[in-house]
Amino acid sequence: RHFLHEHPAGATSWSDPAIAKLLATPGVNAVVAHQCAFGLQASTPGSGRAPAKKATRFMSTAPAVLEALSRKCPGGHRHAPLVGGTRARDAAVYPPGLREAIARGATEQLRRDTRARGPRATRAGRAARCLHARRAATARPAPRRGLHPPHRSALRRRTDSRPPGPATV
Repeated sequence: RHFLHEHPAGATSWSDPAIAKLLATPGVNAVVAHQCAFGLQASTPGSGRAPAKKATRFMSTAPAVLEALSRKCPGGHRHAPLVGGTRARDAAVYPPGLREAIARGATEQLRRDTRARGPRATRAGRAARCLHARRAATARPAPRRGLHPPHRSALRRRTDSRPPGPATV
């Protein structure tokens, strides 16, 4: 199992003790990416659009995902500032290139993990999941103890004792 966490690269949350402790955990790494490299655009004064740099830090246990996300600004263009108007809102949505990079990285990580476990472990895991699904499908639900709905008369008493609400038309 892997996780992916992102936040603006300059956010103070990266120095939070819990995040710092997680980042120090073996197998957890982080990269900084510039979202203009993934196609992030923001509005500019004068109703135009331009690339928005938005430096973003990604933390994960999936090396393939971090590799796919570790892109920097290629240069050669001006960046739209992400302050004022709808610009910050524009940058709150992942651009298609970033979504595709996350999906490609996750697919590659799954392939690496499957290869590392070997075909025998993969077949055993698949067989265990199938067995679990079969058992779950044929199992009878456990009796619910202590969670019985209240008796109808108790419901009636409860509704009768409520103060009258505002009149409806």
